Formats: sequence, structure tokens, C-alpha cells
Amino acid sequence: GFVIQPKWGWTSGARLSVDYFDIRVDGYIGNSGAQTIVDQCYYFKNPQMCALIKFGTGNAITEIDNTNINLQSLRTQGFDVEADYRFALSKLKVDWPGTLTFRFLGTDTLNSSTNLFGTITNQAGADGAGGIPKWILNTYGTYSAGPASLTLQARYITPGIFDPTKVGPGQAGYSVALPNSI
Repeated sequence: GFVIQPKWGWTSGARLSVDYFDIRVDGYIGNSGAQTIVDQCYYFKNPQMCALIKFGTGNAITEIDNTNINLQSLRTQGFDVEADYRFALSKLKVDWPGTLTFRFLGTDTLNSSTNLFGTITNQAGADGAGGIPKWILNTYGTYSAGPASLTLQARYITPGIFDPTKVGPGQAGYSVALPNSI
């Protein structure tokens, strides 16, 4: 990453930092979710997943043990961006004491994927359970004078899909004959 913090003229109160992250964890331990366990057992005949399901009379599912298992790998990639600007109100030629600070924080998640038995699921841009929004943006405006301050905050989260393992009408790969099509 990098940080820019100029020291001349009106820019002397500004700062910008941008960081790229690429994190990979092999042998990641976590739970995969009840629906994934059922799908892996039913559609892919995965014996490790089938062992987590208890069946009752009529082969009905009575219990799913959504326990921690080895999910093989976890990888997340993206950018963190922070920008802020602080200045004394006296610079505006007003008769108010104190300072104004404007701050922006943003995270762009490019990838947040798990590898479960060779099936890679990217949760970046998903807003359902386990998902991570594509963008999370926070902005702050703070007025400070002496021992008191007042801050206003706004937060924006980009919309996403509920479950990236499912394909809906209008998406590539959709077919009513496939188990992942909804």
C-alpha cells in the first residue's frame, strides 16, 4: 500500500492511504452450513458430508451436524482505502472556534472464497449468510471545539446476491434441470 500526506497549501490537512490485501489460509477450519452439507451429500455423494446427516423413518433428515470441518482453504483479496481532510474553521474566515474533519473509509472485496472438496465458492458480493459485500463505505464529518465534538456518520453497503452457490433466471448457467438453479 501507500500513504500520501502533502504538506503544502490547502492540502496540508489531507491524507490518503490505499492498501491491497491478499490473504490465503490453507487448512482453514470452519462450518460449511447445513444446506451445503445436504447438497454435498445428495448431489455429490460426499461421504464426509453424508456422515454429518442423521436420518429418521422414511429417510427423512432429522439432524444436520453443522460442525467445524477442514474447508481446505480460504482466500480473500481486496483494497482498503482511507482518505481524510482536517482544517481549522479559522481558515474559512468565520468566527467559529474548532476544526472540521471529513473522513472516508472503504473496502472493496474482490474475492472471498472457500475451497470445499474442490468446489470453490466466492462469497464476495453476497449478502446472505457468510457473504461479504463487494463494497463497504463509511463517511464521517466531525466538528471539534475544545473538549466537545459532534460526528455524523453514513454507511453504504452495495447490494448483492443472497447465495452465490445458486443460479437464478437471467444468470449464465441457469437451467431448471440443474440442482443449483433456483
